[in-house]
Amino acid sequence: MLRLLSSSEMVLSLPDEPAIWVTGELEYRSDRPYEVCLDICFLERTYSTWRFSRDLLFEGIKRSTGTGDVRVSPGCGRYRAPGREIDIELHGAHGKQCLLTANATVLRMWCEQVLNCVPQGTEEEHLDIGKEIAALMT
Repeated sequence: MLRLLSSSEMVLSLPDEPAIWVTGELEYRSDRPYEVCLDICFLERTYSTWRFSRDLLFEGIKRSTGTGDVRVSPGCGRYRAPGREIDIELHGAHGKQCLLTANATVLRMWCEQVLNCVPQGTEEEHLDIGKEIAALMT
């Protein structure tokens, strides 16, 4: 199993609250080839963990995508020059939501590493179906 990590500063915006800088920790594991994991950390504590489609992240870097709990799009230049940030909208239970604004260069480089590790179309080759079924049965 190959594991790719990226940790970078992001801006967290909540409705009716001032924006704050947090650490976004991205993780990709080749044994879970269709997903990425995003931890939102502040003062060395993880406050929230989100798992979503890696393809959603890849597509969202180029154009707005997502219709569910996670939506990704090129940012409009709130904190960096236009084209230099990516917005990740997270919609939780009971209508709660937040917006993370990430550095586009850092995110693009990490996505390239993920694609070099497991190219699109080869994800299935990295799944251990037997292991997954056994985990469901125990």
